[in-house]
Amino acid sequence: MAIVSPHALPQKRVVIAASQEDVLRGLRLYCVENNHFSVVGLALTSEALLQDIATHTPEAAVIHCDLAGSEMMNILRRIREQSPSTAIIAIGDYTVPSLVNLALRSGAQGYLLVMPLKQQLAAALDVVCSGHFVLDEQLKYLLPLLKSALTPHLV
Repeated sequence: MAIVSPHALPQKRVVIAASQEDVLRGLRLYCVENNHFSVVGLALTSEALLQDIATHTPEAAVIHCDLAGSEMMNILRRIREQSPSTAIIAIGDYTVPSLVNLALRSGAQGYLLVMPLKQQLAAALDVVCSGHFVLDEQLKYLLPLLKSALTPHLV
């Protein structure tokens, strides 16, 4: 059996978006601590996010849900239209079933709560980059209320 070093695996390109610089820096650190992710774009606005995705065609986008306020669902739809192959993880404080469901129906392939995010983000990126959905373990009680086609991995 051959053992492959994680450093030999191709890095997955990730774009990160948040409306606050400290949140953006924190999310970046969580991603780069895992050697097989390369952060290729950091966006403080929805327009910068869309530009980064158009420029870099990342495998994944990590989006803090405060990025565009009430327009978040529109941004998720625009990303999905612009770059269908980019997996999206939404991160937020929302535990209301209708808001989590709306994020997933709008194009996110995963939803994680802000805390405790550090341990979950790399695992969640792996899951969505492989074409599956992911849901924060703390939100598993929402499963019966989420869209029926969704069978997420819990992290």
